Amino acid sequence: MGVNSETVLTVSALGSAGDGLAQDERGERWIIPSTLPGDVVRVTRGGRRSGMAIVDAFEFERRSPERAASFCAVQRCGGCVLREWSGAAAARWKHDEVVRILERAGVEASRVQPLVADGALAYRHRTRLHRTRGGTGFFAGASHQVVAFDVCKVLHPELDARVQALIRAIAKTEILGEIECVYSPDDRRLAIEAVLDKSADEKAAQDALRALVSGRVVDGAIGVGKKHGTRRHGEPSVLLRHPAFDAAKFFLEPGVFSQANLAMNARLVALVAAAVPRGARVLELHAGAGNLTLGYAAQAATVTASEWDEQAILCLRRNVEAHGASVKILAAGDVEALRADASGANVLVLDPPRTGAKKVAEMIGSGFERIVYVSCDVATLARDAQIMAEKYRIVSATPVDMFFGTPHIECVAVFEPK
Repeated sequence: MGVNSETVLTVSALGSAGDGLAQDERGERWIIPSTLPGDVVRVTRGGRRSGMAIVDAFEFERRSPERAASFCAVQRCGGCVLREWSGAAAARWKHDEVVRILERAGVEASRVQPLVADGALAYRHRTRLHRTRGGTGFFAGASHQVVAFDVCKVLHPELDARVQALIRAIAKTEILGEIECVYSPDDRRLAIEAVLDKSADEKAAQDALRALVSGRVVDGAIGVGKKHGTRRHGEPSVLLRHPAFDAAKFFLEPGVFSQANLAMNARLVALVAAAVPRGARVLELHAGAGNLTLGYAAQAATVTASEWDEQAILCLRRNVEAHGASVKILAAGDVEALRADASGANVLVLDPPRTGAKKVAEMIGSGFERIVYVSCDVATLARDAQIMAEKYRIVSATPVDMFFGTPHIECVAVFEPK
């Protein structure tokens, strides 16, 4: 079905990806990117794709009263799609979105705690750039088109300045592909990992990465090539401040998962630590570099932390040694670790990727007194909660606004036996 210039739609809600939703007079629901609840738009181009009615272009008839001045001038960037929504309205939506999704899994609204948020910009200590022969920047919304930028308001100012210098330095090099940048405001080091595109001249790209280090554009670099493997240049790591340490001692390399928002990460670590009972025997899945592990290790009787990624295990070992914690490290995936648990853990902590932990949820036994599930996608959390519903129920779910200006929501869910 197509539309004409007489089609006027009122945005009534926001979808989980941050797109506006509206319903026309025939009852058809439309997805309208770059709109907010309360916007009234006249559609100039739209149609159906993949079974969905989508507006491609529109003009504003009336703007939502909840719109605020955009904190970013780069309107095509696909990152902060809620940049024009007032902080209070966005915070209400994030809390209510968690309620809405978890209610579908049978979780009472009263179990969802207030949103943990600070509404601050300049929060990111890490970012991911995309480099093509056409330029370097972020992806545009719902595409792989690269959008250049002069300043990013959600990056830590020092990281933003270093990234701009990096973009200038690689402009005429063979460093093509995805570039992950990790910066520490404490030791002021910038480390990058470049996953090179197949079109790149890998030798020339690795030479360019080495030159970035020798020229002090970055303090360390990892080049990952499809043909010739991985090369390390300089010392590609940073030391971060972490709640478990009295100084910047948390060791991290680019390419290893970490939360991008250090201030909100401290709140997240505290939430998980508060949910782990003193004297617990803990099995942790997807431990990564030990971000959650070190937050509760001192209060637990035993800790087994499992992780499958070799680079993450390297960071985890360094952090456990620096902390002095008694942690058994298990090099295994989540299902394998669950099967191999010989310690008789009574508390399970897990921080899976966006895809969730479906296989773990399907095989989990009834022996855990508590499960602490850190989710970056509430929909997969709800799915896994339904799978475990015969044995466990969510007693508390705390949403965390880790990414202000975006629709993404972190959530700490605590399960207990029925």
